[in-house]
Amino acid sequence: YNYDEHCRLINLQNQDGPNKKSKIFGRVGLAIGCLAFYAIGTAYSAVNYTISEKFEKSSIFVRIFFISISGYVLRSRYYTAWSISEIIGFQLNLKDSHKNYNEYLENINIYVVETDLSMKVRLDNWNISIATWLRYCFYEPSTQYFGVSKENASLFTIMLSGFWHGFYPVYYISFFCMYVVTQTERIFYKKGMSSFALKLLYSIEANLLGTTFNFFDWDKAKRYIGSNWDIFMIYPILFIIAILWPKQKKNQKTESVTQEGTEKKENVKSDSTPNEGSEMTSAFGASKKRVRE
Repeated sequence: YNYDEHCRLINLQNQDGPNKKSKIFGRVGLAIGCLAFYAIGTAYSAVNYTISEKFEKSSIFVRIFFISISGYVLRSRYYTAWSISEIIGFQLNLKDSHKNYNEYLENINIYVVETDLSMKVRLDNWNISIATWLRYCFYEPSTQYFGVSKENASLFTIMLSGFWHGFYPVYYISFFCMYVVTQTERIFYKKGMSSFALKLLYSIEANLLGTTFNFFDWDKAKRYIGSNWDIFMIYPILFIIAILWPKQKKNQKTESVTQEGTEKKENVKSDSTPNEGSEMTSAFGASKKRVRE
C-alpha cells in the first residue's frame, strides 16, 4: 500500500455504491458458523487431546488426523474475527475490489487456505493485509535496494512477522519451520519436482504448525512438540533431500522442436533482403509461432 491509498482509505474517498447488504449478511452467517464450529470443537477438547497421554501413545496416522482436526478448529476462531472486521468495512461502503485499489477488505481466502496443499499459497492467502505489508515494506526493498538474496529476505521477513505477533517462543519456532517448508517447496519446484505426496506433506505441516502456534504455555508446547517429534523431523529431512535432489532434464522432444524453430528463424533472417521487410516480418512471426508450439 502506498501513501495515496492510505489517505483515500482514511478519508473514505474509496467508497463504492450502495451498502453491500448481501455481503454483509454473508459475512454474518460465516462468522456465526465459524464461531459455532470453534465452540463445538473446543467443547469436545479436540485441541487439548493433542497434549494428552493417550494422544502421545497413538500411531503417527492417528496423531496426524487429530492434528488436522485441531487445525480446522483453531483456524475457525480467526475466520470469525476476520469476518466481523469485514462486516464493518462493507457497512462503510469501502471498495473491496477495483483495478485501481487493493482489496482492502479481504483479509482471508478461506477456500484457498482450506483446499490448497501448498504452504506458500496458504501463507499468501492468510492474513492478507499483513502479508501484503510485509512483502512491499520489507521483503521487496531488502532484495531490490540492499541486494539481499530471496532466501535470506524470506527468512528475515518471516521472523519479523513472528516479532510482530509477539514474544511467545512458539511463534518463532512455528515461523522458522514455515520458512523451512516454503524453501523446500521452492527448491523442489525449481528442480521440476512437484507431486501430490509432497503437497500433502506440506498440508500436514501447515496443520501441525498452526496447532503449535496456539500453545502459549511453554510446558504444553514442549509436550506437544515432543510427542510429535517424528512428524517435525520429516521437514528437515525433506529440505536436505531437496538440496541434494538433481535437476530434472528437459524433455528432449521439446528441445529438438525449439532448436529446429530457431534454425528456421535464422534462415529466414539470412535469406531476406531490405526490400522484403514485410515478408521477412511475417516469416519471422510464423517461425516464432512454431517455436512456441
